[in-house]
Amino acid sequence: MNRLASIDSEQAVLGAIMQTGGKSLMDVQDIIGREDFLRADHKIIWDAMVALDELDSPSDFVTLTERLENHHLLNLLNHQDYQD
Repeated sequence: MNRLASIDSEQAVLGAIMQTGGKSLMDVQDIIGREDFLRADHKIIWDAMVALDELDSPSDFVTLTERLENHHLLNLLNHQDYQD
């Protein structure tokens, strides 16, 4: 079941987590998860945030970008259409 009402909601959740450096991830993980995102790129970002949290690393923009790049996932995001 998708608990996020729109693509804008998905982006807002991911953006808010990044703004807190991932500290808010614990607050939302009990409410939403990977399956609640419609867009594949948002699922990839979510998975990277969860992985960083498990490593006790921040999920800020720089660290998240490095994680995605190191796992050859950043290129997948660059091909997604953000003009919904």
